[in-house]
Amino acid sequence: MKKLQNKQLVIFGFVLSFLLIPFVAQAGAFTDALGSIGNYFFNIGKGASLLFIIANIIAGLFALIGVLSLLFLIIGGFRYVTAYGSTEQAEGAKKTILYAIIGLAIEISAYVIVKAVAQALFKG
Repeated sequence: MKKLQNKQLVIFGFVLSFLLIPFVAQAGAFTDALGSIGNYFFNIGKGASLLFIIANIIAGLFALIGVLSLLFLIIGGFRYVTAYGSTEQAEGAKKTILYAIIGLAIEISAYVIVKAVAQALFKG
């Protein structure tokens, strides 16, 4: 069981590093890489208001939660396929898939609620 967790951690590290490689490659220094990540994910530019920055950070966090939910869905599917007939591992994989779907549904509904409240506050 411990080996499986280590493999999942290594896979997660590789996926995360491949997602961030374009930003680091585009930037000249590490601080430039952090700035380009902030500009891409949160649309933070010069002269942005505090509310705009907060709204974009919340939107970025929702995107991160969605990506993590999909990642856990993929991990659960991988665990299910590689269970090799072990009912204990298959049940654990099914729970991972179920919880990932529930988390994704909660994240989507929370996004819709936050978006509706924000639109109601800023338009009226």
